[in-house]
Amino acid sequence: MSLLLKRLERAGLITRRRRYDDERVVEVSPTEPGWAVRSRASGIPARMAEATGMTPPEIAALRDTLEVLIMRLRAAELRLGPPPR
Repeated sequence: MSLLLKRLERAGLITRRRRYDDERVVEVSPTEPGWAVRSRASGIPARMAEATGMTPPEIAALRDTLEVLIMRLRAAELRLGPPPR
């Protein structure tokens, strides 16, 4: 998460500030350009769903299946070691 936040901050899309009463807490706020990007990007999920021709439940099922696949591949890599080069 920190790497993503650093990239967004460098791009001028967010600001990060530590809370004065608890330095463990970092408050993240969008900048004006960040709000502009958010409003431009708000329609992307719907456009992607439309482009796939899939219903929201189908997309959710695909996401869940891919998460299971990723977990199983990671587990296999731990058991078998990384693939040969």
